[in-house]
Amino acid sequence: MPFFFVQLLKNQDIGRCYPIKNFPTYKYLFLIVFVFPLTFPVLKAQPKTENKNKPFKYIRFIKDNNDVRRKIEFWDSLRNVKITELDLNKAHPFINLSENVVGYDELDSLPIFRVPVDKVKNLRLKIWSDKYNLRNPDDKDPVKIVLRKDFSYNSQNCTAVFYAAQTLSGNKIISTRGVIVAYNKKGEVYFRSENLDLDLGQPQITDDGRYLCCLTGGYYGEGRTSNVTPGCLVLDLQNGKILHFEQGNNFNGIGFIGCHYFGALKNLDKVKACEYEILNCDEKIIHSLRLTFEKSSELMEQTCTGFKFKDKQTGKVYYKLYNPDFITKKMQIDEK
Repeated sequence: MPFFFVQLLKNQDIGRCYPIKNFPTYKYLFLIVFVFPLTFPVLKAQPKTENKNKPFKYIRFIKDNNDVRRKIEFWDSLRNVKITELDLNKAHPFINLSENVVGYDELDSLPIFRVPVDKVKNLRLKIWSDKYNLRNPDDKDPVKIVLRKDFSYNSQNCTAVFYAAQTLSGNKIISTRGVIVAYNKKGEVYFRSENLDLDLGQPQITDDGRYLCCLTGGYYGEGRTSNVTPGCLVLDLQNGKILHFEQGNNFNGIGFIGCHYFGALKNLDKVKACEYEILNCDEKIIHSLRLTFEKSSELMEQTCTGFKFKDKQTGKVYYKLYNPDFITKKMQIDEK
């Protein structure tokens, strides 16, 4: 061992406390050369802190060769593993309604049935309509039933699927029996509601899966018109209650804005004006704004606080806020 290290070990002053300025230089050397290196293996041997964050999961919507979404996949992106998948047609609760299949829907490839009257009654579907007088209640002929589905794909955290069986007389829909199923990002069902007398479409869901907004009724093409009055419906999936059901208006579409806000667009006049309704689910209120179709301004963005516009001539950006620029009213439930 070098001489100065031997002398250092023998020195009786090692255990004393020195002020920094008076601390002997050779004792600094002892700390640096002997003590500090001894701590490195200890520090290196410390176990690594485990990542306690849960794996981030997300949802993929898979299209077929005809660009139609047929399947939903639920993925764990941390491990790059598919948790489960949902075939929307196979999962349809009315897919085995009857063996008497007379055709298939061109868009969704769902079967079209001719179903005996007794089986239709078991579904609690009407086989005739007082409103349209389309079928005699004593008619025992099999009933034509079509299946349809629609689902939300605006969020990667959750999704809601609407399944329906519809009784037809000719091309007129007499009645609709629906089921709503909501899935979290693991593919687990966290909400299910059956025996709905509603015909829903264009569903949108909040990122946390709390609220669902849909359009009701409408026209399906090929002469098929829903038996449900056109309108807009908001559901609280936490308790299954209807927050808002507005009927009788020509809604062009709906969308998820962010937070717990949905946007619905009404056509007031196809040439001159439209009306935006912003549905604030937490406060159960609606902010509405009527806009004319102006070529001079452009709606750039809808946010949780208001609308962002741009003047096309000057390039100036300006805002209209829900409070105070919009008209505010309470959500409603129409009984029709």
